Amino acid sequence: MLILGACISLINIPVISLVQEQTEKEKIGRVMSLSTMVSMGLIPISYGAVSGLLSTGIPISWILLFSGCVLFLFSALVFWKAKVLKATD
Repeated sequence: MLILGACISLINIPVISLVQEQTEKEKIGRVMSLSTMVSMGLIPISYGAVSGLLSTGIPISWILLFSGCVLFLFSALVFWKAKVLKATD
């Protein structure tokens, strides 16, 4: 749970700030609404996936641990590869 919560903050805050900083002022509303639509659209899919995994007998602790590890690896990859994040003030 700690890894999951930390990685969500580590990804969400810099990415949203970076998108707002790099997007033209005339298009920022469209870009942010598209980003929000995609993230909100994935919520029902994740609910379905977790429900399906729980119905197969996988404990919630294992699902959260796996999700946290995947998110941590993705966060590390983004920070390792994204040169713009390193150069942005």
